[in-house]
Amino acid sequence: MVITPDPNAEGRVYTLVDVRDVEYATEILLNFGIDGGRFVGGKLEIADNSGKLGGRLQLLAETFGLELDVTPARIEFISREEHHNETD
Repeated sequence: MVITPDPNAEGRVYTLVDVRDVEYATEILLNFGIDGGRFVGGKLEIADNSGKLGGRLQLLAETFGLELDVTPARIEFISREEHHNETD
């Protein structure tokens, strides 16, 4: 996955701050029907190409008492067969 911050993009990267551990992150995702995310350094990041998860994630943050950061971004999912090289 390639995420490029872009203030004009429809996609969003939602970051929940101060998530305790991976088990807690998994519980959060399962309880709110979110397909997946990335847990790194106490942060749970969720990429959303449509930008439509905002309301659900705001409720999630309020429910679990977590801070929610939102970054507009272009999000590209890359398959194993695709290769991206900055020099191409």
